[in-house]
Amino acid sequence: MNFRLLPLLLFLSLFFLPLFSQSASNDSALKELSEKLFPGSGEEAAALREAFQAVPREKFLDGTYKNLAYRDAPLPAGGGLIHPAPSLIAAILNEASISPYTRVCIIGRNTAYISRIISRLTDNLFVSDPDPSADPGDSSYQWKKDLSYYGWIEDSPFDLIILFGALNEIPQSLITQLSINGRIIAPLESNTGNQILISAIKYNDSFTLKSICSSYIHQLQ
Repeated sequence: MNFRLLPLLLFLSLFFLPLFSQSASNDSALKELSEKLFPGSGEEAAALREAFQAVPREKFLDGTYKNLAYRDAPLPAGGGLIHPAPSLIAAILNEASISPYTRVCIIGRNTAYISRIISRLTDNLFVSDPDPSADPGDSSYQWKKDLSYYGWIEDSPFDLIILFGALNEIPQSLITQLSINGRIIAPLESNTGNQILISAIKYNDSFTLKSICSSYIHQLQ
């Protein structure tokens, strides 16, 4: 060994070893969180865990919050937007029941994280988000720089529409873009500001509505 290089190697280790340690810690925390959020031994739970683990949350957070990526808590995203808690993302994904053939439309802001997860579950994803960060930069899903309550009429109907932002009610224009037995998942906000995540399934001339869990996310505006 060239002992003249030893001081240099020790100096470099002060910088790189913490990076390797942090990366390993994040990987472990991500795996642990995915197993908590998507329990079960079935194929669907396994696919959700795999997709969730393939998209590290810290890559979508500002530097100040990267170390909090795997706490189950909402975090600021800037501009009045919110990174929802991982448990809210999981509630959406568990309710959605997405297969490779499910036609999914996401409408909202700050959708990059959930869009990249869902793009690993289906080959038919359409994302309407004015934020350039939602641009996949490849062909993993279709994106338009827009935020419209009118949805994506030209490519409807969809099996699933996800509203990534809170509204007081679901626009009728989106319900018409659902296929029969299609589903809308959305956070609804009351006049007092309380939010609840709901799921609505469309039938021939009606739809059913159910509550999933409480929600904390920015408004869809």
